[in-house]
Amino acid sequence: MRDEPAQVIISRYCEGVYGRTGTRELGWQALLREPRGYLRVVGAEALEAEVGNGGFNQFFCNSSYEYAPFAAELYDRIEQSEMASLIRGAYQSYAHLHSRWLDLGVVSKSIEVALEVLDDRYWQLRKGLPTYGDFDNEPFSLEGAIEYYYRTCPEDFVRS
Repeated sequence: MRDEPAQVIISRYCEGVYGRTGTRELGWQALLREPRGYLRVVGAEALEAEVGNGGFNQFFCNSSYEYAPFAAELYDRIEQSEMASLIRGAYQSYAHLHSRWLDLGVVSKSIEVALEVLDDRYWQLRKGLPTYGDFDNEPFSLEGAIEYYYRTCPEDFVRS
């Protein structure tokens, strides 16, 4: 196995998801054939990008919500079970929003409020996560966590 930095993993497999063919579905099918570790990395990166940009409302209204189970698995693998639990619970409670948003273009005010509470809890948990290295001088860095995951669970990235 080559020693690859997190950014190489992320860029290669995010590109795989969105595909060189220009169709997301073909890229997703290609990614599903990869070792589980890559799915987890892409899931965590998608979650981080969407929640960081527009909260869980954006995450569940865009197709990125499909990656939530993989993101939760990554947090389990780096022994951050509380974050994994939050992500799993959010997915179980709100994954249905994607089709509703596509149909109606909006979600109810009560769901918006619930998602804002979820956002607050996510950021609160995130602040308490270990540093995993000195990336961007942040208390927590997803890139550092991915590097840590890659180095501590190399078997997750090996093809059978």
